[in-house]
Amino acid sequence: MVATGEGYPPFEFYAEDNKTLQGVDPEIITAVAGKLGLKPDLQVLKFDGIIPGIQGGRYDVGDAAMGITAERNKVVDFVSYFQGGTSIMTKAGNPQGLNLDNLCGHTVAAQKGTIYADEYLPKFTAACTAKGQQAIKVDIYPDQAQATLAVGNGRAEATMSDFGPLAYVAQQANGQFEVLNANYQPAPYGIALKKGSALAPAIEAALESIIADGTYTKILQKWGVTAGAITDPSISRG
Repeated sequence: MVATGEGYPPFEFYAEDNKTLQGVDPEIITAVAGKLGLKPDLQVLKFDGIIPGIQGGRYDVGDAAMGITAERNKVVDFVSYFQGGTSIMTKAGNPQGLNLDNLCGHTVAAQKGTIYADEYLPKFTAACTAKGQQAIKVDIYPDQAQATLAVGNGRAEATMSDFGPLAYVAQQANGQFEVLNANYQPAPYGIALKKGSALAPAIEAALESIIADGTYTKILQKWGVTAGAITDPSISRG
């Protein structure tokens, strides 16, 4: 059973019928499972419920554009499959002239349970207060779609997330948003598994196989995120 999310295009989100889950992650995990002679049972959760679900044994795998961090790696293992990089998205024209170095005193939206909400924005705002500047006002939302909406309706001045998904959202929004061409602390995404899971080597081998046969590249090309492609998946036991 695979725990995943939704509301994070182009990695996982519902099609127009609001029933069909689509995106990079469903396609990659389906291809990986196919190499193992399996068909994934995708269960959509809130992002911050995925790791506890794996720890509790309710799910075998978590696949939801999850950055591999030291803190997460203490409680789950990972197999890397993508290289992410953090940026911000503002309204078109970036009216506040925001970048990753001048967020002090501004309101930034982020998705609950993500590395942006839990690690990066707290680190950024601590740097602001250490310099005697006003703290960043961090607004947390249940999913990235609501964080994006907060920028669109003016409740937040920017949202912080991965460059690839932000660029995809901006592209789909007919010029409503602008994404900063930045890449703060690039970090791999990983397929999460329970600590010590015997599935990890099999998933690593399956990823290597879909990279070798071109399936992996076709999926990333379809969703416009080839910049994050990797060539050598690896197991991270923490």
